Amino acid sequence: MTRSRSGTGRAFAVAALFVAAASVTSCGAGEKTLGIADPLAAPLAPTYEEAKSILDRKCVGCHGGGGESEAEPGSDDRNYSSCAGILADLNGILSTSVVGGSMPPGALPRLTEREKLILDRWAALGAHSPCNP
Repeated sequence: MTRSRSGTGRAFAVAALFVAAASVTSCGAGEKTLGIADPLAAPLAPTYEEAKSILDRKCVGCHGGGGESEAEPGSDDRNYSSCAGILADLNGILSTSVVGGSMPPGALPRLTEREKLILDRWAALGAHSPCNP
């Protein structure tokens, strides 16, 4: 009798795990963008400083106007170290890094979903900055 109770308890525990796993995976959050799954994961109205901070960390090493930090000598002349440079190529930043997800290249860490959401929202709200009030 004791044996069947422990077997029943074990079976109940296993069934409970399957139900819990099914409920977690069926929510579909993995199929949604971060902005839809958790719209508050990033500021709703990001500032230039927030956007610039991301670009400084992830982009300026290669797109900083040349010099020693240039990844490949002679690469393109995109310069994201200045407000004017960012705005001049904002569509390129969005299409390559945010939508395409192909930058930074190679083994460098790509933009996180949160970083993409910040840049996308900042641009969608008019990309207000010191040089574009």
